[in-house]
Amino acid sequence: MSEELEETTDHVEDALTLLPEQFKRKTNFEAWISAFVESVQDAETMLQELWTARFIDNATGARLDGLGTIVGQLREGLGDDDDYRVRIKVRIRANISSGLATDILAVFGLLLEDSTPAVTLREYFPASLVLSMDTYTTLDPNVMAALLEDVRSAAVQSQLVYLGAEASESFQFAPADASVTDAAIGFANDASTTLSFTAHAAAQANQWSSIAFSPTLSRLVAVSYNGTNRVMYSNDGGDTWTVAVAAEANTWTSVCWSPELAIFVAVAASGTNRVMYSANGISWTAAAAAEANSWNSVCWAPGISKFVAVAYDGTNRVMYSSNGTSWFAAAASEANQWYSVSWSPSLSRLVAVSIDGTNRVMYSANATSWTAVAATEANAWVAVCWSPGLNIFVATAANGSNRVMYSATGLSWTAASAAEANDWYGLCWVTELSVFVATSLTGSNRVMYSFNGINWFTKSAAAANQWIAVCYAETLSKVVAVSQDGTNRTMSSTTVLTGGKFADVLEA
Repeated sequence: MSEELEETTDHVEDALTLLPEQFKRKTNFEAWISAFVESVQDAETMLQELWTARFIDNATGARLDGLGTIVGQLREGLGDDDDYRVRIKVRIRANISSGLATDILAVFGLLLEDSTPAVTLREYFPASLVLSMDTYTTLDPNVMAALLEDVRSAAVQSQLVYLGAEASESFQFAPADASVTDAAIGFANDASTTLSFTAHAAAQANQWSSIAFSPTLSRLVAVSYNGTNRVMYSNDGGDTWTVAVAAEANTWTSVCWSPELAIFVAVAASGTNRVMYSANGISWTAAAAAEANSWNSVCWAPGISKFVAVAYDGTNRVMYSSNGTSWFAAAASEANQWYSVSWSPSLSRLVAVSIDGTNRVMYSANATSWTAVAATEANAWVAVCWSPGLNIFVATAANGSNRVMYSATGLSWTAASAAEANDWYGLCWVTELSVFVATSLTGSNRVMYSFNGINWFTKSAAAANQWIAVCYAETLSKVVAVSQDGTNRTMSSTTVLTGGKFADVLEA
């Protein structure tokens, strides 16, 4: 029965009105009729109470507990009937969810009773979403995360982003179309706020070319094209640097860290032995490259337990190694000047980009066999990076109309505009902030960032240097970049705001 039953409360009055005229104003008869009809009135009132008391809006105590049990929502410490009533309504709406964005927003609208905090839902290709609380709520985040898991589609990955404190105490992001000039509330499209970089002196005035971080050692290591000592390291997040001697005086172009093997590996564009490796970033040992190519980028691919490097010349422009010491050649998909390579754990796929050629992207599942795919534009693509948070590759270029492209697969790519038409050589993913950060050799603002790989915003660098490489020191919460020129050839940014809190993230 879906119609609401309306209670009649004046049965006695109606009965007396309906008496035949000859019985009206007969005191004893009216008293007898009234007494009889009052019992009918009492019965209807009781039945009405029995009926309406089972409505969610009217039920209380044990009766409300019964309704909650029926729909699968136990009270679980919610002593207040009003709070429990809301939770039951939320559960009913969740039970009929089809996993659509409209369903998720409807459920959380009920949970939050259409009041603050406002809820924002962002969907990402191919099958993930992020639900963000725009302001602080006292609701248990674990309850909200569990609810999001129940409401979403089974194959969709989801995250709940919420503020762990009041807005006045919370680290926040600026909206895309506005600046936040109050440095107390964090990362924004404004030079006065966090992700402001501070310049630091390099160990020597070399042309520093690449930087990597070891969480195990809590140490940053950078390599350079030239100089007396072509390695430097930092134990304090890039504030101070110490020189180390490279294995050979080569043109060292790239360095990376392998957590599984606990070693750094660097590759070079010149020299007799164009590979070197180190367990501590200080003492280095030379190793022969597979071929005497100009090796420009190296990465660690944990899914296949290999270091993989790419070159911009030579017969075989890929090489790989399972230990960093013995290297084997592989043919690239095309004889391009390959400039950067990155690994996706989710896709179990390597992707490399180049600065020339017909197809300026190639991919591989094993480092030995490569397939060419087209880039969005014939730009000089100099950096590529994978985001585990967004499940996309992003590549940046040193020229072209659209100097960014992104892909969920590494096979088909979409163009995006850079924040400025600079030479974007450095690129990294900052897990703690869920943001890409890129650095440039040129331009007014030599840093840009993006929360989705599509929309990019500028930040000022610490100096107008040629910032060629950037990395994220996750255990130190720092973004650190190195430069080829300038007085101070390193810069760092602390991503944690003193006295503030980040928006917390729960996987749901």
